[in-house]
Amino acid sequence: MKKSIVLLISLLFISALSILILKNLEDTNSYIKEQSSRLNKTQMITLTSNAQVEVSKVIKDNKESIDELLLENDNLSIPTKVGNSELLFTLVKYDKVDVNSLSSKDSKENSIEKLFNEYNISSFYSFKDIYRVQENQYKEKDNRFIKNSKQLDFIIDKFIKDTYSDEILDIKNKIGFINKSANSDLYELFIKINHLNELFKAYYILDKEGKVAYFESSFK
Repeated sequence: MKKSIVLLISLLFISALSILILKNLEDTNSYIKEQSSRLNKTQMITLTSNAQVEVSKVIKDNKESIDELLLENDNLSIPTKVGNSELLFTLVKYDKVDVNSLSSKDSKENSIEKLFNEYNISSFYSFKDIYRVQENQYKEKDNRFIKNSKQLDFIIDKFIKDTYSDEILDIKNKIGFINKSANSDLYELFIKINHLNELFKAYYILDKEGKVAYFESSFK
């Protein structure tokens, strides 16, 4: 009975979220048509922002049940289409190990090393050395050396090049740069918009109140 109730709530949750986002996107798309202009980069960002706002509202309004809903649905991924635009957003609980625990100013290295050992990834100390070299080069005053995905990707790419192995890619999505101890309730929101073969990607880290803790985007 409990599983049935949870499933029903989950379906209602997904349906309501889809309707909210679709309505917002339709309103934006109507505005675009009124302007008689093609969907440009600024408008794609607007579509993404609308989706993020609606997801943040759902997180804030479902603080007590959001984790269970994501677990029951194996996270949440919903595709939406408006006119010539296709949107896909995925919401997952943030569960990554902070790479900044490798900082020379931080003695807590066990989490990263444990991750390497758990997935049988070799050359952990090479990875740590690469991090430390970059840290010393930039001479950061705090212990938050890695603050975005680009910096983290650089270290991972160099590790692959130096070790002649790409096995670290098996755990790439498990390595982050946010200190969860500061805020243990975090969520990752991935948004993709495809319009006329132009792809826009956005990545958000949201807290329990739906507030944006981190954001990055790119066009391809």
